[in-house]
Formats: sequence, structure tokens, C-alpha cells
Amino acid sequence: MQLDSSSADNLRFDLRAYERLAELLPRLLAEDALEPLIAAIADAVEELIPCSAVLLFESREADGALMPILMRGLSRGTGRAPIHPDGDSLEALALASTEPVLSRRSTPSGGETIASVPLVVRGRATGCLTVHRGIDQVFLDEELRFLARLADMAAMSLDNVQARAKLAELAQTDELTGLLNRRGFFAAFDRILAQGARDGRCTSVLTVDVDDLKLVNDEFGHPAGDAVLVSVAETLTRRTRRGDVVGRLGGDEFAVVLSGATAGAAERVREELERQLAEGTVQTPHGWIGTAASVGAASAEPGRIEGATLVASSDRDMYLRKNAGTGSLTGASGEEGAGAGRVHR
Repeated sequence: MQLDSSSADNLRFDLRAYERLAELLPRLLAEDALEPLIAAIADAVEELIPCSAVLLFESREADGALMPILMRGLSRGTGRAPIHPDGDSLEALALASTEPVLSRRSTPSGGETIASVPLVVRGRATGCLTVHRGIDQVFLDEELRFLARLADMAAMSLDNVQARAKLAELAQTDELTGLLNRRGFFAAFDRILAQGARDGRCTSVLTVDVDDLKLVNDEFGHPAGDAVLVSVAETLTRRTRRGDVVGRLGGDEFAVVLSGATAGAAERVREELERQLAEGTVQTPHGWIGTAASVGAASAEPGRIEGATLVASSDRDMYLRKNAGTGSLTGASGEEGAGAGRVHR
């Protein structure tokens, strides 16, 4: 049986599409970063389908709005605002129907044909792949099949990237306070030190040791101690700059990296934080418990120094202050006895 020219062209396209998808799938599933992933998807579209623009949208978790994450081929300066999922845009219709949607529209340059294909993973639409071409170029059935398969692969791959990012974040996040854990903190600290060395900027670190936390845990239970730790974390986050790094190193110890801060600036922040923590209280079933802590500081000129070394220096400063009684060991009430200075009923 001999195929006519049209059927032969369709078969050749299907074979090329299959080969391209088979080559692309392992690359996409192995990719950890977003930018190379979406670039590979756009490259595959442009390789097989003549088009003027390729757009990729991702559904925002908070409200379902479609956010553009790729806008290849649009004129420079052209922007796309988030698309409301309940609107009448082509992408919103594709998202709602979980089926490809086609449209032809007039433009100042003559017009265009648009195909928007939903990204669906585990039965849920998570975004759209939209392709623009000239108004006289209809989308063939085999082209739409290719786009649908590519969209399925894109959906799986984007889902994998997000899952890996969440796992990486969890691996570096303290579950109780939401701060960076020890591993995440030192990774961020080393990056700041390296940047400081390149820019010729100082770096300082503060270490914070919550006073009498064991006593609070022993007398009032770990939920009360956890409440103190959460309050301390909130104070440290609230009282530092956006570019600073705050982490919980473990137990009752926290640390703060002050990017670009000199020794004098770090000392001023240290005093302010210690004062704020000494004045802080948190309500528990046992009454108000103070959040006093001892704070040490250490600074380094730009150069070769490891984060662990600077934290150790700050720890020594903190323990010297604690042992000398210069730390803020008095809480809200000033009461004596077990847990002195920590509980105010």
C-alpha cells in the first residue's frame, strides 16, 4: 500500500516528533533547574513547529492565576500580566477544559493563529503551553498531538523540579521555627563570605544562646520551651535586614549573619537584639515567659575565612559575656527562684 504525499508527510512528522520526545524526556526529568528546563521545551517546539512565539504559564498555588515563566518570541518590552483562571483568555479556557484550545485573531500586523495546550499532572491542570503562528498557518492534527505530548512531559518535569526544590528547602529548614537549619545556615553563610571577599566587604556574625531554656523545659514542659524558641526566631527575623541570614543551629542556639557589617555595626546590632530579647515575653498556659538570651559577636575582614570559624569566635564572645554576667539574663518579671526572671503570671 502506497501512502499519498500528505499521509507520508504526516508520518514523517510523527516519526520526527517521537524521536525528539524520546530524546528530550530523560533530559527534562533529570533537570533540577527551571531555566534550562523551560528553554529545552521552547527549543523542541521551535524545532518541529513553525511559530512566531512560545509561551509557558504556570498556575500560581495561592490563587490559581497563570503566571508567565517563558515568553519567547514576543517583542522586547511586551509583558503579560497574570491570567485569572476564571477569565475568558485562551489559556484560562484550556486550563478549565484540560483540552487544547485554538483561536484565530486579528492583530495590527495581520493576525495570528494560537494554540494553548494545558499542562496536566495527576489529573490537575498546572499550567499552559501556548504557541503563536501566522493567521494563514493552521495547526495540523499531528502538530497538536506533539504539543499535547510535550505539554504532558513539561507538566511532569515542572512538577519534579518543584518537588525537588521543596525537598531541598525542607532539608535546610528548621521545622519548629521555619528558619534555616544548621546545614542551610552554613551554606548561606559561606556564599555571603565568598561574595564579601569578591566585593571587599566585611562580614559579621552574631550567635544567640537562649537563657535557661533547659529550666523552662524541665519546669513547664517542652511546648513552653518551643514557644520561647519560636518567639526568639521571630524577634531575630524582625530585627534584622532582608539581606541578613538567620538560622537555628540547634537546641537553644541561633545565629545571624550580618552581610557587610563592620565590628562596630555588629556590636550595635548585638546590643539591640539582646535588649529586645530581654524585654520579650511569650504567653503559655503557665503564664508569660521571658525570651532573654545572651548574644555574642565576631567580625572578619574580607578574605579567606570559613563560616564555622567565625561562628566559633562569636560563640566564645557569647559565653564570655554569659559567664561574666553581662548578658541579658533578666526577663519580664525579675522574680527569683526556679526559672528566675523568666515567668510572669
